[in-house]
Amino acid sequence: MSELTELGYGLPSTTQLTAARGYLGWSQDTLAARAGIGLATVKRVERSTEIGTVVETLKLATIRAILGAYEDAGISFARQGDNEVVIFSSKAQEMARTRPK
Repeated sequence: MSELTELGYGLPSTTQLTAARGYLGWSQDTLAARAGIGLATVKRVERSTEIGTVVETLKLATIRAILGAYEDAGISFARQGDNEVVIFSSKAQEMARTRPK
């Protein structure tokens, strides 16, 4: 995890990641495909209570891939104290609006 801190990464919570995936209407399979990682990895990340608890067993490239998939969809994450925020750009809002029901 020190590698992430050195890079200035602020890790989102698993709650934020799951909320963003739900907003986009993505299945775990979809996130795995968009991030280019295995489904088992997505499930392991989302099952944990905090991404920091699994970060020690994930490659930095895997974490970047997950966050990159969300970034490509127009989603970013922030924290301010105890508050967690998922930021949906207009691109993400359009993806959510036009997703198949």
